[in-house]
Amino acid sequence: MDESQHDARLTAIEPAGAHCRLVLHDGKNVLVDVSAEGLTAHFSTHGMSLAENSKIIVYHKAMQMTEREWRLISSLLRAHPDAVEGLSSYKLINRALRSSFLDICEMPYRIYSGLSSPENPCLYLSHPFDFYAKDGGHYCLLSERNVLIKCSVKYKRYSVDLEDDEIPGHFLQG
Repeated sequence: MDESQHDARLTAIEPAGAHCRLVLHDGKNVLVDVSAEGLTAHFSTHGMSLAENSKIIVYHKAMQMTEREWRLISSLLRAHPDAVEGLSSYKLINRALRSSFLDICEMPYRIYSGLSSPENPCLYLSHPFDFYAKDGGHYCLLSERNVLIKCSVKYKRYSVDLEDDEIPGHFLQG
């Protein structure tokens, strides 16, 4: 198993403003960008209940990107003509690209929807701006307004590739 991968049972859900905090059996907790009510509705849709929360497994990875990588990636995305044009209509993404690494690290995780079932009660989480290294580049799935943007950054070659798809429901909202 990847050392950065963290799998633990969900023991409680705590409201946290417009978000909620998932409390895990090992004492760790993760802020997610869904309200407690939205998560309850998600469980209900998938035939689960919060009363059974000790059976629900939460899968998430710790942040992989370093502060130096964030500075390079975000500055390239703010300056590269293809990225500027491709991301121009996404206000939340553009605001995040001007945020500090610490602010990015503290952002709530997203929950992938549609991966749970009563037979396999689980939540898969991803950080909205954790660009992971692969094949000489850094990659991330950015998301705003039901649009999923596959973003590839190769800052040593000064290249950016964006591919966007309208994918309603890819991430749980609410």
